[in-house]
Amino acid sequence: FRRVLFRSGRKVNQFVKHPPGTPENPLDTAAVNEKARSLMRPVLGANKTDQLIEQVNNLEKLPRVRSLRALLTV
Repeated sequence: FRRVLFRSGRKVNQFVKHPPGTPENPLDTAAVNEKARSLMRPVLGANKTDQLIEQVNNLEKLPRVRSLRALLTV
């Protein structure tokens, strides 16, 4: 269920059979990147977060996966 409470006090409920991120309703790459940014930026900062997302999105081109370690530390 999604519930929205308006300032006026009005409530709206909606049943979502397959919420975003489930196998039946997967997120696209842009949505996954945005979710990752929202979770990682407060911890890693914007620069490291953007670098990490870029490298993970191009993992097949990365010469050494070990290079990600530096981006995962605070």
